[in-house]
Amino acid sequence: MKEVVQRTKHETLDFQDDRASYRDLLSSLVNQTSSLVKGEIALAKAELRDKLRTYLSAASVTGLGIVFGLISVMSLAAAAIVALAPKVGSALACVLVGGVFGVVAVLLATYGLKQLER
Repeated sequence: MKEVVQRTKHETLDFQDDRASYRDLLSSLVNQTSSLVKGEIALAKAELRDKLRTYLSAASVTGLGIVFGLISVMSLAAAAIVALAPKVGSALACVLVGGVFGVVAVLLATYGLKQLER
């Protein structure tokens, strides 16, 4: 609660009280500023923690999706080899399927590296 003190022309000013009140005001300003900065830092930390949780969760699900995708690709490769083996032989079927996957891998890696250069 603020109190307003009115002074008359004839009243003498007490500079000690003014200095004390300036000190109190400055002290209050420093304390409030410190509290504000600490609060902002705490808020930033909480926001970063929330974002980190979100990103870690997304990364975990993405990693799991990649693992299942690799298992799927390996199964398809095995199926393609089994399907080609009676027609061209087991060894040639493995080379053909491996070669196709190798070409796709090189194309994807090249495309990814070009994207990183931008």
